[in-house]
Amino acid sequence: MVTGVVAMMFASLLIIVSPASATPVVGGGSTFAYTENDPAINIGANLTVTGGTSYAGQYLDFAVGSAAATEFLSLQTDNAPVTTSGVVSIVDGSVYLGNGTIAEVIGSIDPVRDGSGGNPLRVNFTSSFENPGFEDGTNGWTLENHRVDLGVTTLGACATVDTSTYPSQVQNQDNNLPANPGTMTIGAVTTGQPTAGANALELKSVGITTAVGFDVVHGPAVVSTPFEAAAGDKIYFDWRGFAGVDDYHVFGYIIDGSCNQTEVLDATGAGTTGWTTKETVIPNSGTYRFVFVSGTFDASGGKAAGAALLIDNVRVFGTKATDAVAQQIARKLMYAYTSFDAPATRTVTMTAQATDLTSASTTMTVNLTPLPEAPVFTDDILGAMRRDIAYSDGVTARAWPVAVYAVSVGSLPPGLTLNPATGAVTG
Repeated sequence: MVTGVVAMMFASLLIIVSPASATPVVGGGSTFAYTENDPAINIGANLTVTGGTSYAGQYLDFAVGSAAATEFLSLQTDNAPVTTSGVVSIVDGSVYLGNGTIAEVIGSIDPVRDGSGGNPLRVNFTSSFENPGFEDGTNGWTLENHRVDLGVTTLGACATVDTSTYPSQVQNQDNNLPANPGTMTIGAVTTGQPTAGANALELKSVGITTAVGFDVVHGPAVVSTPFEAAAGDKIYFDWRGFAGVDDYHVFGYIIDGSCNQTEVLDATGAGTTGWTTKETVIPNSGTYRFVFVSGTFDASGGKAAGAALLIDNVRVFGTKATDAVAQQIARKLMYAYTSFDAPATRTVTMTAQATDLTSASTTMTVNLTPLPEAPVFTDDILGAMRRDIAYSDGVTARAWPVAVYAVSVGSLPPGLTLNPATGAVTG
């Protein structure tokens, strides 16, 4: 019997279509009047976006200069996705584009740059996807930490279909129960040269003894959270095999909401490979999940097997984000200020970044009027006064219109005066 581990590594998984793009041109920034604490107003109504052609995989960004925690940017939303052809709608953080029959997800509001509490607001032309780089451990992924018999085992509540290609020496696909199942583990790791951030996801099996020589054993596996994709979108991912005693045998697919399975990976090999990019076209618009299955092939016939699979940087890119779509989104931009200390003028910058990473910006100006506010003292205590010693103190109050100060009861000591504009007491 020979022993060893075959390593199989995946990185940089993404869904993207890459049409030709060009440098965008944005304009139409205007000036708006707003009274603090009023309902949000639309400040994007005049914005224009041209020249960018495609924004697939990129974004629109809106930001207030030196934003306060009481400032909010948002987008006008809809009660339900609109199916009218060419019409953009926004529901529960997802951006939809109608095609006359259905409304397809083409992007989403960034969960961090969400426009709240002074944060910028960003629309990513990607479908939302939880924990794509495994910087949050394995959150968002279902861990199937066991042997997988393709065609028999259920993953993600869907029966698996075994469409894998097996080497000619394999007599019973992956159906033979190994004599020793070994140990299987799944976790976020920093080893293996993660392609995005510090972590990648590792699926690992060691110490397997196959039932007979030249067997294939699959497992463990992971299933992603759901994501939206449109027909014609493409999945790309890079994979690499690492040297071991026996070969790797790995498998991957996507499943839609009806458990229809589309194969995205089927590979067997020996030695250490270079990085290879695999492409698969999304067959139909809908909701999908990724399923990745690690595996190993006992190519030596010695019955010892094991493998490791790394996954990183999962992205689901929208593909229908054109100038017209970006302009519709920009024109939904809303602004609000929810405090009583608003500055006189605010500047909001919009940036559009196209697929080819070129970008352009424009600005909007918001002139703020404070809400009428009854005077409230913020400092109403005067310091101690001493005979024959110069005195300087005062009181302050917050109010709009600006407070005017006067002595309402009694009088100041002789020699002291009150400045009615500032509240200063001197003498």
